[in-house]
Amino acid sequence: MERNSQKRIVNIIMAGVVLLILALSVVWFLHSFQLEEKEIRGQVSKEAKRNPFLAAELFLRKAGVNVESVSGRTRLHELPPTEDTLFVNNFGPNLSSERYQSLLDWIKAGGHLVTTAHKAWDEKKGKSGDQLLDDLGIHLVDYYYDSEDDNEPSGDEDDSEMDTYSFIDTNFVEVPFESGETVKVNFDPYYALIDSREIATARVAGEYGIHLVQVPLGEGIVTIMSDNQFLTNPDNSDFFDDDSKPAYFSTSIAVGDHAYYLWLLLEDNTKVWLLYSLQTSGLWVLLWQKAQLVCISVLALLVIWLWWQRNRFGPYRANINPARRNYIEHIQMAGNYLWRQDKGQQLFTTNRDQFLHWLSLKHPQLSSLSETEQCQKIADLCNLPSNTIHQTLFGHWKTEREFIQLTSILQTMRKKL
Repeated sequence: MERNSQKRIVNIIMAGVVLLILALSVVWFLHSFQLEEKEIRGQVSKEAKRNPFLAAELFLRKAGVNVESVSGRTRLHELPPTEDTLFVNNFGPNLSSERYQSLLDWIKAGGHLVTTAHKAWDEKKGKSGDQLLDDLGIHLVDYYYDSEDDNEPSGDEDDSEMDTYSFIDTNFVEVPFESGETVKVNFDPYYALIDSREIATARVAGEYGIHLVQVPLGEGIVTIMSDNQFLTNPDNSDFFDDDSKPAYFSTSIAVGDHAYYLWLLLEDNTKVWLLYSLQTSGLWVLLWQKAQLVCISVLALLVIWLWWQRNRFGPYRANINPARRNYIEHIQMAGNYLWRQDKGQQLFTTNRDQFLHWLSLKHPQLSSLSETEQCQKIADLCNLPSNTIHQTLFGHWKTEREFIQLTSILQTMRKKL
């Protein structure tokens, strides 16, 4: 009983020590560590790198707008229904006269085209190179460069004026709507539009000029912006605190009322097409997308052809006519080749089988005897040891010397029998 009591006390003490250690560990952990939530922006996805308006597309879709992002010039060739809106980031090279007329007819029939001016007006040439803007009389003014110097930085600008522009970080313009709402949009202050013919029915102007115009064309409308940076994907600079923002930061759809302004601009459309790039896929990508089975068949044929022609690769062997050698040399080379293949096994086996066949024809009485009796009888007739006869007719060899000896004995037996 005393032993059980001591054991129980020891167990209680050990359990107390373990509980004390656990309690101290919990206290140390809670004192040393603290739960915090920290948001870390990850790397930009490949889709966001390819499509600068991906965030705008996701926002519009979440807001209930039917929107789709596309790339290439196909949507300019196959225009959507006139109830839709076509948002073109950059027209790039001018369309052919037929395609351009189709686009104008689509707008006049009720389509809504939203685009951005990317080519500055050249006073010297009297045009910008953007066919649509030139026909509408909308000019883009680029304060970065002097158009008369072929878009090179102007050396005639006053240094103080350039310094003033270089420190502009915001250009929030108030945009009123018919509903009475007013939103603020941060347009790039270095770009502005000029309505040379004063045909625009709506304008958005700020301290540095006009940044958006709407020109009616038939039953449709063309919306032209001086820049669309405020509609692009956000970057890290858009999430800085006010005190840590650089002098000039890259604005995006995540800043201010930009997302709301985009929704107000496009909410009444059946569907919005965001044409973010006119670059088409490469030839091989298009072939794989449009004719995948044909590509697989061609690759299979190529693999079969390469396999069929595998022995034809490499340099041609020189056509050399060596001197003709005599028969003894030929026989010697053939013997060396056979010896390298199986060390003479097949050659000696063939000779021995021929000898046994010849022996059965000449001495048929030996066929009924056992191997030992046959060897003894042949040994008596040839005056050779019986074990040598057995090794020659039924045994094996390991070295070249044994092969020569057995072949010689085989020839001797044939002569004496």
